[in-house]
Amino acid sequence: MKIIDILKNSIKTTIDERGRIYIPKMVREQYNLVSNDELFILLHKDCFYIYSSQNLENLFKNIKH
Repeated sequence: MKIIDILKNSIKTTIDERGRIYIPKMVREQYNLVSNDELFILLHKDCFYIYSSQNLENLFKNIKH
């Protein structure tokens, strides 16, 4: 996969002077994120993944024990 293909599907954002990451409105709406939602950051190698509480609940519901 070429870097340009990855960038075409990415959303550029910024980190402010206090270390906060701005999540664009379209992403917040798509994932039903609202003020004060808890988000969890999973660190893996050189990447990090952000999960909402709702997303994690749905993920674990689909895991069979």
